[in-house]
Amino acid sequence: MSKMFRLIAVGFVVLTMQSQPRAQVPGIGALGGLALGAALNQVADRVDVSVEKAGTVANGVLIRAGSEVNAQIDNLRVAYAEMLDRTVNTLLPAIQNQLAQIASDAAALENKTAADAERIAALAQQTANILPLSNKRPQVARIEPSYEVYSADPAAPPIQVTVDGNFVDAADAGFTPTLRVREQTVQPVHLTTQHLMFTVPRSVLQIAAGKATSYVQLQLVTPYKERSLLRTKRREATFRLLLNGIPTSPGILTIETRTPFSTTARRHVVTPQFNLQSDRDDHVAEICGPNETAAIDPNSVRVVFEHVEGTSWTQRPTRVNNPSVCYWFRTEHHGPGTSDKLWWHYEYDVSDTVTGVNTNHQALTLGWGDSQVIPVSAGQFTVTFDGFDGSHQQFSAADHANRFIVVATEGNALRISARPVAGILTQ
Repeated sequence: MSKMFRLIAVGFVVLTMQSQPRAQVPGIGALGGLALGAALNQVADRVDVSVEKAGTVANGVLIRAGSEVNAQIDNLRVAYAEMLDRTVNTLLPAIQNQLAQIASDAAALENKTAADAERIAALAQQTANILPLSNKRPQVARIEPSYEVYSADPAAPPIQVTVDGNFVDAADAGFTPTLRVREQTVQPVHLTTQHLMFTVPRSVLQIAAGKATSYVQLQLVTPYKERSLLRTKRREATFRLLLNGIPTSPGILTIETRTPFSTTARRHVVTPQFNLQSDRDDHVAEICGPNETAAIDPNSVRVVFEHVEGTSWTQRPTRVNNPSVCYWFRTEHHGPGTSDKLWWHYEYDVSDTVTGVNTNHQALTLGWGDSQVIPVSAGQFTVTFDGFDGSHQQFSAADHANRFIVVATEGNALRISARPVAGILTQ
């Protein structure tokens, strides 16, 4: 038997063995009856939904984990390009196990637990290391960033998208990787066989009306050489890079400041009527007005007579300050003549001390990493924060627990700071 014939025979036997149904690996579930390409698409759709939801609440751990799972999916798609039309149940157990692991990771993303997300990130490199032909076909190991701040300003610095992995033919003429950004094809600004860098305008992250965040997919196209005994073919591997856009501010701040005040209000007092009559006898009396809690102005005190009979009466002040206005009176009785009779009231001004609180409301918008100082004493403010992720919180004292803002008191001032975007998305 010739050598060529033996090779053909062995290849036929191998293909025949691989085409036979195999025992299904636990965890494959309904994916077992799908073609490998369709199964990977189904898992990728689940990842897309999870990453988009994670972006709306700025969950950086889940965003990062979703990016890792997405890279796993694309790496399997490239590594097993010849088997994408094969039913999963007919594939080798090693391939089924890899698919089951990715499906499990996608489920963990849907559960939204940080522990699962950290585990996913750790498994990403392990999955890449066991793929076949890892030194022959392109692979993506890490993508940065998975989120960025949107800006419509053309002068805003562009986003630097870096991709680490294995790009063995990237340095050869005609095999330069490119990034498809909507309708544009972007060339790399830096290129090695293990590292790619592209610059992308921030406008690609445009946030639609009614949405808090955006979610875009960039497409990395990496040409490579598929080598065989007879010839070398040019192939292209495609990887989806998931990028979340967040707004320029963590949310809306409303600051209520309260300033206590004390002022003096002048008030005129007219007392009830008093009377003293000597129709039967002489009278001597000190008659006082009502007690006042407000301060009496002595210079404003006067006696206002409403009716007077006789002319022999006398009067003098005995007290013209608090607690009350008092005057001494003497009236005389005259048998054949007119006896003294008096009807009067007191009038004077008092000064009331009025206390209260002036309340002021101020709307404040801070960019990521910005801060502002507002003069106000401790305990005399309320900060209301409505985060872009839908969160709502109020602060009436210093607080460092919020993941988006920091409320701090500095003497007779309040400092509100927005955390840097890189810091909040690592939580």
